[in-house]
Amino acid sequence: MRHRDVARALLVPMLALAGCSTYAADRYVASADTGQALRAYQGKATVAVGPFAAAVPNQREMKCREKGHFTTPDGETFEEFVRQAFVSELIKADLYAPEAPVTLTGRLLTLDFSQGVADASWTLQFELRSTNKQWVTVLERYPIAGGADPDACRQTARALMPAVQHLLAKIVRHPNFPRLLSTTR
Repeated sequence: MRHRDVARALLVPMLALAGCSTYAADRYVASADTGQALRAYQGKATVAVGPFAAAVPNQREMKCREKGHFTTPDGETFEEFVRQAFVSELIKADLYAPEAPVTLTGRLLTLDFSQGVADASWTLQFELRSTNKQWVTVLERYPIAGGADPDACRQTARALMPAVQHLLAKIVRHPNFPRLLSTTR
């Protein structure tokens, strides 16, 4: 009887762990929308990009329901994922220069998701600051298809990249974004 109890005690956690999966978000791909907005600054400004921080620093994965976790594509922190995405947009628009007179830093104020049946979404609130003391804060709520779907964790992970694309597009289209690029206050 005792061996049977031990076997059951070991079997229950093993079965629970067997259902866990890790889903990686897609690698970032520069957005045509963001690129179009950034082209307006070509030849007028270049910027460097400093470190990005987060309200929950160094977070590399998030728990998804009871079915597993999702991560950034290469295991970087979520704030670094957003930073690398922003740098890729600036490089593509010929605006990135590591030695530029203006440096932008960011802070991921909110990174959360909901997987409700009718309202599954990513929520990202982000603040971008310039060394010229200007800043922009934006909020992005990006819908996730199929919130009640059994494959919702995979869909949530896949939706992170386009959610960040939309976040960055909002930042560069913000009416105060040009002030961030200025070498004067």
